[in-house]
Amino acid sequence: MFHGSFPYLYRRLRVLFSWFAVGCLAGGASLNAQTVLDSGVPIPFSFTVSSASLLNGAKGYSIDVPANAILMVQLDTAQNTEVDLYARFGSDVAADGARFIADASSRRASSRQTVLVSNPATGQAGTCNIALVNAIAGSLVTGRLTATILPGLSDDAIAVPGSSSITLAGQPDGTRDISAAAPGNSPIQVNIPLTPGQVIQVLAVGSISPAFGPAVPPEGLGTAAQSGNVFSLPLINAPQSSLVGVFLGDTTNGPTPPNLDYRGGLIDVSVITPGLQQIFYIGNGITGGGQLRNFVVPTGATRLFLGTMDRGDAVTMNSSAWMVTIATDAALPAPPVRNPLTVPGISSITLAGQPAGTKDIAASAPFNSPVAAGIVLKAGQAIQVRAVGKISNPQAGTAGPEGLLSMASTGPVFGLSQITAPESSLVGVFVGDTLNSQAPAGLDYRNGGLFDTVGLQPALQQVFYIGNGLTSAGEVRTFTVPTGATRLFLGTIDRSDEANLNSGSWTAAVNVANSATLPQIGATGVTNAADSGGFSVAAGSILSIAGLNFGLLTPATDVPLPTVLADTQVYFNTIPAPLFLVSPTQIFAQLPVELRNEDTVLVSVAQAGNLGPAVTLSVAPFAPGIFTPDTSHFLTQFSAGTLPSSSDIVQHGDTVTLYATGLGLVLYDPPTGTPLTGISSPALLPMQVTLNQAAAIDVVSADLVPGSIGVEEVTFQVPPDAPSGAVELRVQSGAVSSNAVTITIQ
Repeated sequence: MFHGSFPYLYRRLRVLFSWFAVGCLAGGASLNAQTVLDSGVPIPFSFTVSSASLLNGAKGYSIDVPANAILMVQLDTAQNTEVDLYARFGSDVAADGARFIADASSRRASSRQTVLVSNPATGQAGTCNIALVNAIAGSLVTGRLTATILPGLSDDAIAVPGSSSITLAGQPDGTRDISAAAPGNSPIQVNIPLTPGQVIQVLAVGSISPAFGPAVPPEGLGTAAQSGNVFSLPLINAPQSSLVGVFLGDTTNGPTPPNLDYRGGLIDVSVITPGLQQIFYIGNGITGGGQLRNFVVPTGATRLFLGTMDRGDAVTMNSSAWMVTIATDAALPAPPVRNPLTVPGISSITLAGQPAGTKDIAASAPFNSPVAAGIVLKAGQAIQVRAVGKISNPQAGTAGPEGLLSMASTGPVFGLSQITAPESSLVGVFVGDTLNSQAPAGLDYRNGGLFDTVGLQPALQQVFYIGNGLTSAGEVRTFTVPTGATRLFLGTIDRSDEANLNSGSWTAAVNVANSATLPQIGATGVTNAADSGGFSVAAGSILSIAGLNFGLLTPATDVPLPTVLADTQVYFNTIPAPLFLVSPTQIFAQLPVELRNEDTVLVSVAQAGNLGPAVTLSVAPFAPGIFTPDTSHFLTQFSAGTLPSSSDIVQHGDTVTLYATGLGLVLYDPPTGTPLTGISSPALLPMQVTLNQAAAIDVVSADLVPGSIGVEEVTFQVPPDAPSGAVELRVQSGAVSSNAVTITIQ
């Protein structure tokens, strides 16, 4: 059994290959005429199709993979357009009716897709073929594709046969579960010492072969299935034929823990704390967002078993095995920020303050627990909450924090009141150190007057509606802290299966209302730093934040840029932003590249740990601003080139360089707050320069400026027929244009 740190090596490789990799762009051709990829070197792509189609063959990609290695493929699109990713060894990805034949795939509704795959012919080198599927007819898709060869599994990696059923974990020989029996169908016991609180990471590759249908990777099939509910093991809902695990003690006679349901957002949770005897999903060990899964060993655990979800005939007819390696020296990621905070769609308000193992119908703590806000509460104090984001439910649809048009009720339960409010909406509750079993009166938001109440005074344990934090008239809701309240929980009104099926999350920010000393962002205070009129911004760009009560004048003096300057922090959703400069009335910050997949984010400023009111900000794939001498004074690291001004005089045929921010997806993303060094990173979206909003000139190049953070240079040649005199320049892509700057053409 491998007890080393393969996942840590994997994590380091991801960082290295994300922007340090150097080399020529792939450009060769394979036997199937695909574009050949080099490991760790991203390649740009851009295509438009008239109908949904499989881009394989000459439109696909390939890479040679050494024996025993693992291939990680990542796809990023610039337009937040979903493109599915498929990988297959030996043969090209092919269509078979409504499905595609591949060894691995990623079909998330996201602009980032990640696939981990190895050669099913274990121990052999091979060529992996990669294909894209554009699901939206007639759409332009631009992005980058990166295939990275990772070190293979250790020599003592273990095989988990497809015929091993998790339901037989810990059962003596002769035990039967339908047609499966121990020991022939027993799951694999992992021979590692276990300590309560220890963090384990699992990496799994390969495929198993069912009697009918295609080979199945460890992440399972696209359909959900149930297993368990036998031998004191609970039920689990997870992808069919997937790799799952369970921690056991010396016996399996304990009470049956709550069921886990991976049909919704739980499948993308990166830290799981399963109970004893509680079956949990592993898959390939990586979430759909590319994060390593972390499994925390429960108290009393002495054994870990790995097996398949399948049981009965389904498991006895499987053949082949997955290969698994385990790291036992993992550390938990840093704890999440609690204000602002992420509120997962699977979090049910009914479980506020409940201990692990508590069940509310099909939901259970801690997996469905609401989130406690990180704010000190004082009785009689008014607070406000702003929220953005989306959760999705296959039955109910997509909901912002304000919820759906239909109404739903939840509670009373565990001493919490009943509430009737918009279905799938954001709600909250104040509780004390302990919960009283007597529930207060419920609130009914079908009453129009209550729904639009600006100042609410909820009782202790009385669940109340928050929504996006605004009334239908756009006024900010306030909530008065009741006597005895020490905790504020935020969650969804949904409970049981309704909550389990939710995916996605909201971001919420909580602050004391009506405080003149807190940081205040102006109503239109967040803009592109190069364009004060640009209120939509692109991830990775430099922003200006205008307001009051920020920190003392302090510029950043080193890179990577700090996320705290003059005791001031800026949050975009829950991510602390790198700061160029802080002053009492203005902040310059970088919008983190991690937010490229968002369309709206919350912006909040904290001074000395006290969070001010949040505002919303629109994020776009392309939102350029051109710097002028008046808008670049804070760019201390920007030392080369000239900035355009009306006094500049150029000739027809001259090459002109503009400096901008907000050009969207680039070939290499330096880590947020870190300068680009050692490589070229061109912008991937097609763009032009316009003269007087008329003639459009294709740019010669558009790249991140080496040594800079968030600054791009756009180069174009002044055409012979360009107008003479004072000319307004703009950078545009599609229908989106930058601010105008003026130069003189002679």
